[in-house]
Amino acid sequence: MKYDITVMKHGNEILSVNNFGFEKNKINFIFGESGIGKSLLSKIIFGIGDAPDLEITIAGMDYPVYKKTDACLENRKNGFYVFQEPSTHLNPLKTLHEQLNEGDLNVSAGERDIVAKLFPDRNYDEFNERIGSVYPKTYRPSGGEKQRILLLMAFKKIVKYMHEPGESNGLFIFDEPTGSLDNQLRNRFTELLYILYRRKKFTAVVITHDYSIISFLNTQTGLNHNETDFFELTRKQGMIDYSGFREADYLRWLNTLERPGNPAGNETLRFRGGMNVWGKPLQIIKVGSRSDLVIKKGEIAFLKAPSGTGKTTVAKIITGFIKADSFEFTISGGSFSERDKISKWRNNVWGKKAVMVFQNADESLNQNAYFKDALGGIKSDKKPEELFPLLFTEADIERLYNKRIRQLSGGQKQRLNLIRAFAAQADLYILDEPFSSLDFNSVNLVVSLIFSKLKNGASVLLISHNEEIVEKIVPAANIYHLTTV
Repeated sequence: MKYDITVMKHGNEILSVNNFGFEKNKINFIFGESGIGKSLLSKIIFGIGDAPDLEITIAGMDYPVYKKTDACLENRKNGFYVFQEPSTHLNPLKTLHEQLNEGDLNVSAGERDIVAKLFPDRNYDEFNERIGSVYPKTYRPSGGEKQRILLLMAFKKIVKYMHEPGESNGLFIFDEPTGSLDNQLRNRFTELLYILYRRKKFTAVVITHDYSIISFLNTQTGLNHNETDFFELTRKQGMIDYSGFREADYLRWLNTLERPGNPAGNETLRFRGGMNVWGKPLQIIKVGSRSDLVIKKGEIAFLKAPSGTGKTTVAKIITGFIKADSFEFTISGGSFSERDKISKWRNNVWGKKAVMVFQNADESLNQNAYFKDALGGIKSDKKPEELFPLLFTEADIERLYNKRIRQLSGGQKQRLNLIRAFAAQADLYILDEPFSSLDFNSVNLVVSLIFSKLKNGASVLLISHNEEIVEKIVPAANIYHLTTV
């Protein structure tokens, strides 16, 4: 199931890749930086890649012709596509219970077991009462619950496929299925996927930035290449390349990571362990007890918590982008609290004592600026032409040089955002999900840049769902938990 695919927009080629696809009757994991084309290419193969301004050619066929082929029709009939953004698939005019039992999803076999796996905090009746009765809105249920609802739909379709007599093709594509889930729920999803696959084989595709899934597969499910394949979509010399990814390379690299030593420098940051954010009391926990968040010069710390708890909020309080009801911290000798005016951060913190890499790169980049001008105004001892190569190849720089920021992919924006932060001379670097949109090579480079900053005496605060990599480079004594009171 491999195809040559070309995508044109207004007569210009925007995407072209050879031999893209999946191994039939295997579970395929596809890695690659955000925006490189993983989702679009997968939607094209599944038969839902239409867009009014796109001209698509696949395997030498115009897209409307391909969509009528037996292979495409069978994949859509027996398969399911889990969208990266759950709201894309959920109807706000119907309850979730109604949507979970529409058409091909009207399958009761195994539903209780699937709910128990995906919603371990609720029994089946409570799930139907608290979640099944909800009309999905922007704010309800939560992003993680919506994600699990789509996974439940996909697994119900898999169960239906399993009960079909004879052999047929089932293609099930999961686009960033665990982006809103913690590692425990990610593992439960993965376990269930393999349990069902081993009962009756089907073709599954998991599109993800989470390379740490390799370690879980290697240790928990039993990594078997008769069942599993890994691929990565990357740019090489300005061209998109799709090839196999060697999981051994990731595991070997992971084992080479070493935690930096703990220097006895002065405190860069001390954030008081209790705060109140818009009426919600939060506290910082270390080794089971309430604690201040303390980072010394040359140290790295990790702030972890489930999605939505407020990790990014804490980072934005430190950098002055959010004013909470009550908080108190010191940074490089300066004291800050809810009583201070924003001008105090502007004059003393921004780009001086602290810089922050936002989870969403669009928050800190001027979308109308040109790539070549994106590093202007940064106080650095290096020129822009010396900084771009930190995370971009020569071919990347040449191709992007005269493009506007809004034309870049998510991964390209994130790399540019990281360069802007690392180029600044600050005491504290706050990195919010720095690995989330990157391919393996870029993750490796970012870790090296972090180590370089630590070696030069700077402090780093990491916020990330990629716990495996972070906990390899952060000492256990510097791991803090954010909780609600």
